[in-house]
Amino acid sequence: MERERERNVSYEIYQASLKFRTKRLESLEQSKILAKSEEVKPMWNGHGYTWYLIRSEMGFDNLGVSMFIEEVAPHKSNVMHRHFSEATVYILSGKGHTVLDEDTLEWKAGDAVFVPPMRWHQFFNDGDETVRYIGMGSERVMRSVGLYLVQDVTQVSPEEKPHFGKRASISVSTSPTEAGPREVKAEAGSQGVYEDDRASEKALIDKRLKSKVVAKGSDVNPRWDGHSWTHYMVDPRLGYNAYIYQIFIEDIPPNKSTAEHRHLYEEAVYVLEGKGHTIMNGKRYDWKAGDAMFIPPFWWHQHFNDDPNNRSRWLVQSNALLIRSLGYAPIEHRE
Repeated sequence: MERERERNVSYEIYQASLKFRTKRLESLEQSKILAKSEEVKPMWNGHGYTWYLIRSEMGFDNLGVSMFIEEVAPHKSNVMHRHFSEATVYILSGKGHTVLDEDTLEWKAGDAVFVPPMRWHQFFNDGDETVRYIGMGSERVMRSVGLYLVQDVTQVSPEEKPHFGKRASISVSTSPTEAGPREVKAEAGSQGVYEDDRASEKALIDKRLKSKVVAKGSDVNPRWDGHSWTHYMVDPRLGYNAYIYQIFIEDIPPNKSTAEHRHLYEEAVYVLEGKGHTIMNGKRYDWKAGDAMFIPPFWWHQHFNDDPNNRSRWLVQSNALLIRSLGYAPIEHRE
């Protein structure tokens, strides 16, 4: 009887697994792919407007990427806040600065700001022009593992509030401490696993605090891949302590196209300029400046610039770093 019950439970688990795989394939086929700029409605957020571009609530079956536009009115700021997820902001217009813990970071249109997890940050508009930026974060990934948390500065106790002039820790509590993490030495007879874990945590904190946080658009050097120019902005190989997202700009010359390819990671795309179309799993999607597009995992896709005289430029958010960390990084080309 007990063995029969175990077999029944195992069968139910197996069937649930098959059902999930089938439903995932079906939901991707039904997913929304394109967000047209004229169809996205703004929402007032207290310091400007927010346009949600790629979110599951809008019909996208996105699990690894998300994208929105946010405004900050002249000489205003958003609310100081922090979150477990890493995030990157690409400045579309205006100029200003960001307070990141004890640091002040200046930026202008064309720059990107990388915000490591659990660091207090606030964006200020220093000019007379409305600041508009693309926000990209890892909240969907963090939700999937039960670690999604966003706090603004009014929601925490005094000891949790940011203390400027003294760099905060990267733990949930950001109150400063006089003494840093102590060096942990292995005790006699110890395997060293515990000590190695503590040393790794200290190294991770130090690395986060030393992470590069601003990508100046004027300093980004493009790379030609035979079809288009790629401008890498946020990547760990460039000094950013990023573990989930890679951010880059793709520049397709007039009347040219990318290679047809597919990969296991998701991508979110915002069209900065130009017009064209994408063939994805046999379907055509026409896009123009201001539109956003979701590229599901392992879908064949190829992008075409339909303008004979002007380039097309895209801002791309990819969760390739996370997928590669799991040991899955195939990119297949049909050429």
